[in-house]
Amino acid sequence: MALTGVPYVISFVLNRSGLVLDGTSLNRAITTIDAAVSSPPLFYMANCCHPAFYESAMRDIEGKDITQLDRIIGLQANTSSKDASELDNLGFLDSESPDTFAESMIHLYSDFGTRILGGCCGSDDRHITAIAERLKRANAKD
Repeated sequence: MALTGVPYVISFVLNRSGLVLDGTSLNRAITTIDAAVSSPPLFYMANCCHPAFYESAMRDIEGKDITQLDRIIGLQANTSSKDASELDNLGFLDSESPDTFAESMIHLYSDFGTRILGGCCGSDDRHITAIAERLKRANAKD
């Protein structure tokens, strides 16, 4: 993508420990990609993982290179706290309540400035509405 000149974004699936699925830390993945390409991604995101997995990755980055917190700005989160390997071939949709999910997402917004808050597996309009309502209240306080 860097060679095309078209702006792009990279999004990673994270495991329960906050690592990219191949075991690489998110911090290392971002550093490696940014150093290897002539035109780095506009930003990074995580997707298809629970907010707690993203929080683990962000805490790791916070402890290693706080400047990278500005490079990863979004999460499209699963509503299940199971990781990708547990969700594979699961015979039912595992999902937490919209309120629980939204609280987790707003926590990421407050703690890390996560600006893109969305849903993935298990989310529906109730989950997104719950995030929007809490975000509106959080911004009204500011």
